[in-house]
Amino acid sequence: MYKKLQDWMDDLDQKKMEMERLSDRVRLPVYHYDSKDGYHFSFKIGDTESVDDIMELQKLSYDEDIPWQSKSVWHDLAYNPKAFYILVYAEDGTPAAFIGSWLVEDDAHITNLCVNPTYQRQGLARYLMDLLKEIAVEMDMHFLSLEVRVSNNIAQQLYIRYGFKPTRLIKDYYKNNQEDAIKMVKRIRPKFDGN
Repeated sequence: MYKKLQDWMDDLDQKKMEMERLSDRVRLPVYHYDSKDGYHFSFKIGDTESVDDIMELQKLSYDEDIPWQSKSVWHDLAYNPKAFYILVYAEDGTPAAFIGSWLVEDDAHITNLCVNPTYQRQGLARYLMDLLKEIAVEMDMHFLSLEVRVSNNIAQQLYIRYGFKPTRLIKDYYKNNQEDAIKMVKRIRPKFDGN
């Protein structure tokens, strides 16, 4: 009888943890980064107070083609239990970069990655992907994945250098102009063959 009760309580704890927002469970392994050019950056896990900073970074990075509207970002941060964002701030408090991710099954899917043009070429995109990878491995994920515009050659090259492989073309993925996307995947855990 005690064993059944314990199993039931363990199951209840597991379900509660699954419903708890991922952003409340994730802990950053580092909180500071110094770039090669002498910039000092700090990191934090995003919350609903971060929406304005995320929107500012998207506007600076994407011109008119903002992929996520503020209502969607807010909803993701407030209610999506599988989502979390990491934000980067310059020493003066200016939003410098962010990465958004959904952890689903064995995949840490990158929903968005933006770097303020002022702070590009400081290693922030790579550092954010390194942080995400470290967190994803800790959460038992096996892959990082993302979609990238077929016209965004600079981002594609960054992802390829980071070890992503193009896996398929997704027709009309971007709703604002029906541009195709390339799905890219990087394995972050070795295959287990059972031997």
